[in-house]
Amino acid sequence: MNPRCDALLVIVFGFVAPVVVVATGVIPFAFRFLVLVVMTGLVLVLVKVRGFRAAELGLRRDNLVPSFTVNAVATAVGIAILFIAAAAGRAHRMPVDEPWIFYVFYVIVSSTSQEFLYRGFLFGELRRAGITSGWMLTGVSAVLFAFLHVIYHDWPTVVMALGFGVVLGAIYTRTNNLWGVCLTHSVLGAASIAAGLV
Repeated sequence: MNPRCDALLVIVFGFVAPVVVVATGVIPFAFRFLVLVVMTGLVLVLVKVRGFRAAELGLRRDNLVPSFTVNAVATAVGIAILFIAAAAGRAHRMPVDEPWIFYVFYVIVSSTSQEFLYRGFLFGELRRAGITSGWMLTGVSAVLFAFLHVIYHDWPTVVMALGFGVVLGAIYTRTNNLWGVCLTHSVLGAASIAAGLV
């Protein structure tokens, strides 16, 4: 099959359809994390079947220090912005009322899965389709990442996810290292929880 058609099918069935079925209530909102885990599992099977190399997915160790350095700066800035916004009363609380296990799951499983799907795998898939522009990769990734958040039916959350997706996409484009953006996503998720934003 044509690599561009493959990428389009992956986007439609792997990134758009699952969000639509949760956002419309076909699959209840309470099952959103199960959908994320199933999506991640299916993509892992696809990665194996299609022969993706670890480096294509950003699973590299050769550039950990530069990746962690860039991500540490972004994380520090992000934490500062979160706490300044919370202190100034400008923060927007996402409409989620979950038990503590949600937060553990979010930081450890959800953040990592989202980064694997929206940065590692999606960038690899788009590159295989001949899309190599960093701006295009970042843009597609950020828009789909923001679209994921429409399940909350909360536009400020979608807008924040778009901005966060642009930052993480730009960092990933620069470093091509998934470990750093996973750590940034997890730490900023924990900071969001601590600031009372999630």
